Amino acid sequence: MYEVLPHQGRVNMWRGIFGGTLGPDWDAVLEGCSLAVNWPTTHYWREFAAHNPDAKIVLSWRWPENW
Repeated sequence: MYEVLPHQGRVNMWRGIFGGTLGPDWDAVLEGCSLAVNWPTTHYWREFAAHNPDAKIVLSWRWPENW
């Protein structure tokens, strides 16, 4: 969200993706980025992996109780 909220265009893109009114253009979503961490990209890690099969993906998952 650090790179999403200050940029209205990115906010609008993610709203459209979440709401189903905009088909995700993963190249546009990641334009200017060399990596992605945390929300909202982690919600779509499978889609990113399929779109970028050579990308390195490190996914960690924790039980909510352990936070």
